Amino acid sequence: MKKIVFREKQFKSLEEFFKENKEIIPFKSSASLRTRLKDGLSLEEAIKKGKRKTGSPNGKFGPYIVENISYTSLPSIAKEYGLSERAIYKRYSRGKRGDDLIPKKKRKNYVEPTKIFKFYINGIGYDSNADACRKNNVKYITYRKRIGYGWSQEEALGIKKRENIHHSSIYSSKYHGKKRVKGKEIIIDNKKFNSLAEASIFYEKDPEAVRTQVLSGRTIREALGLDLIETKNLIIYKGKKYKNLTSLAKTIGMSQHLISSRIKSMGISLEEAISLGPEHISNEGRYNEKIFKKNPDLANSNGYLYFVSINIDNKTRYKIGITKNSVEKRLSQEGYKFSVIKKFNSTLLNCYLLEQKLIKKFQNHRDKDIKAEQLDGHTEIFDFSDDVIKTIKDLIK
Repeated sequence: MKKIVFREKQFKSLEEFFKENKEIIPFKSSASLRTRLKDGLSLEEAIKKGKRKTGSPNGKFGPYIVENISYTSLPSIAKEYGLSERAIYKRYSRGKRGDDLIPKKKRKNYVEPTKIFKFYINGIGYDSNADACRKNNVKYITYRKRIGYGWSQEEALGIKKRENIHHSSIYSSKYHGKKRVKGKEIIIDNKKFNSLAEASIFYEKDPEAVRTQVLSGRTIREALGLDLIETKNLIIYKGKKYKNLTSLAKTIGMSQHLISSRIKSMGISLEEAISLGPEHISNEGRYNEKIFKKNPDLANSNGYLYFVSINIDNKTRYKIGITKNSVEKRLSQEGYKFSVIKKFNSTLLNCYLLEQKLIKKFQNHRDKDIKAEQLDGHTEIFDFSDDVIKTIKDLIK
């Protein structure tokens, strides 16, 4: 194989030269460099000139016609349209010619196409009935009901005042409660209403929607939005009811995800999760001294430190950890076979301090091949010898 000499240094092959001089070579592979050498260039010339560009910067392959204007070179087109030369060369290499050298929206004769809507009302376009309801703040079910009752599209969307309203309707300006069969009188918060429809209008609710909810079993106050509807997501915090955790989090200015993750990962109550504050506490595991300082009740609660052997991918490894629950309940969630070597019962804070002491002392034995997706607490997995196991057992007390 022919030897390569470059700047008084000898290389066994072009591949060796390429690997050792990547920082100065403007090619992704040695094949490109080899091609340039076949063109008759020296190594210095090939490196200096770099990649062969498609098209010509000096007009060798020109002229180029774009939007009926002639250009002598590709760079001149790039400058005219505010594009990079690289972009123009790339488009040219992909077979783009003429006007296609320039992206459609960058061309000088480009005109934004007029959007065509499904229908128009008072000069405003809508893509669909649902789109019209959203833009006019009308529920789609209300719109459909109104259309079913014979309302015009403008009336159903609230764009136009309802015409030809029967005088006995509560919506009629002539209605005084005399020409209509009297509805059931109701009292809400010491205020008397002649009917459910009248109460609905007072509380800015759709009468038909309120009536439907009452018929489905909701109380009048629930149907009017005055009382929360009790569902499985209802949250009670400090004696006050909230529709769900998202509603509570928004009220107290915290992240719903933060509260939820604390409850699930740390096994604490809603009140304890909120008491830790709105800031995310970054830690190595589920607990740290900052958490315990903010929540003394959690620090002094009952806890366990455990030292177990665990079978992961047919390999015996060892795990050191702490839990508020029983060791068996904690590890059964991981889905791996395990055997308890030793455990220690004390306050959660004491367990945490001992756990951190052991992890730091034996950190060189950590099995870094175990990843987060394999199990929770993957940073607490170790590969110990029998002597180290005996030492750890002696330290746990």
